[in-house]
Amino acid sequence: MPDEIANFPLRNATSQELGIALGRSYRDYLLWHGQATIIANFVQDARTAGVKAVVADRNRISLDLAQEEGILKGTPITNALLDAITDHHLATADYGGRIAAIVMLHNASERFLWRIVRFGLVANRTKAVEWVADRKVSVKSLQEQPPEVLTDNHLEQWWEDLEREGFVKKWDRLIGLVSYPAKLTTGTWHFDRDMLAHFDQLRHSAVHHDGQAVRKFDFSEFAKQLERAQLIWTVHIARMLKLQIPAETLFSAG
Repeated sequence: MPDEIANFPLRNATSQELGIALGRSYRDYLLWHGQATIIANFVQDARTAGVKAVVADRNRISLDLAQEEGILKGTPITNALLDAITDHHLATADYGGRIAAIVMLHNASERFLWRIVRFGLVANRTKAVEWVADRKVSVKSLQEQPPEVLTDNHLEQWWEDLEREGFVKKWDRLIGLVSYPAKLTTGTWHFDRDMLAHFDQLRHSAVHHDGQAVRKFDFSEFAKQLERAQLIWTVHIARMLKLQIPAETLFSAG
């Protein structure tokens, strides 16, 4: 099924089509990035707004009922006990929110890279064709379609298959097509393959294992670095293909 954003043809796409698709790709990433950041910070922001008192009141109602019904064993309910239980609940919510934010940001980043690879197929068709050169072609298909159309079909299939490949594999394919932006090696803009691989492992641990590494992960700092990196990739592609992004694509889905 064609992607709803990166749906331009791999051959003879106009600069307008490519510029619109690039702008929408970046906008879609920013939307998910923003939502992930809000989720990651939500519990701490809620604490500042006084949510602890609300949670504590709910906990007290539940504990009082349990005590009245005689199903609560142990020491009497004190403010200190209630405070400890509430802190535990908020810490659990914070942990869950961070996992959700990591998964959301990972999905958004991976999809953005996959879409950017499609631009790479246009920018460096020669290299892309090398990757599908050994694929089998039937005599019948040669009779029915011109070689360029057959090549487009194989590139389309290659790109669709890449969606199911790993995060780092997408990064490597992108580098292979359009090279590594020099700005990503400098100062605050620095972002590399190891950072991406670590984030990929963190997401895997959070989803499939105990996710303890999430507690030590500086989500806010990584999210800032990742956002800068995605901006550089957008600029890199725009310059390579000599594109201008219509400003409205950055704030409108239409």
